[in-house]
Amino acid sequence: MWWKTMMVVGLAGILGLAAGCSTKTSDVDLEVTTAPKVTNLLANSHGQTVLVDVRTASDYAAGHIPGAINIYILDITEGDPRLADAKTIVVYSSGQDMLSWAAAKKMLALGYKNVMDFRGGLAEWKNNGGAVTKGK
Repeated sequence: MWWKTMMVVGLAGILGLAAGCSTKTSDVDLEVTTAPKVTNLLANSHGQTVLVDVRTASDYAAGHIPGAINIYILDITEGDPRLADAKTIVVYSSGQDMLSWAAAKKMLALGYKNVMDFRGGLAEWKNNGGAVTKGK
């Protein structure tokens, strides 16, 4: 299964280059966050924090953080209207892969600001007692 994740991360990078992502980003540009910080952001941002699950639609439907939207990593594009009013964007995946890291880097390269990588993802969310919603 790990090889599928690596293929997606590699493909995302290639597609980002092909799409004209000329902005270089480093890991220094990327803020990594935790479940307690995500909870705080969601509670105090007055709807200006957008939580993005970057897994497949079927993985999202099987269980996601309440209030999260689903934008599969390969479908992340510049100027997505679902992200237009976001003051902060928090991306996550299962927490057992690097999809959130790749997605956050892709968003930064596309010009999105205040992107955070919730690297612990759904696994850390559940471990901290967070609720999970099923369905679309």
